[in-house]
Amino acid sequence: MYNAKEIKEKVAKLVTPILKQKKLMLADIKYFKKGKDFFLSIYIAKEDGSVSTEDCSYVSQKLSPILDKEDFIKNSYILEVSSKGI
Repeated sequence: MYNAKEIKEKVAKLVTPILKQKKLMLADIKYFKKGKDFFLSIYIAKEDGSVSTEDCSYVSQKLSPILDKEDFIKNSYILEVSSKGI
């Protein structure tokens, strides 16, 4: 089982090509437990700061099936893709 640091590193490798397709950048990744739920939060950015909800949705829709296929996060979790500004 991976620890939070290893999960973040592996997710970064998987999400980077998706971000490049839309000229987005990875701002941060957090994997944490809140209450009984685990969260995988991915924060994205754009050079001009104009990250839209459509950008977040795009990344989530592309990344989710890859994470399901890779299946390296053993706990059930909630995937969140957001911008520090949203």
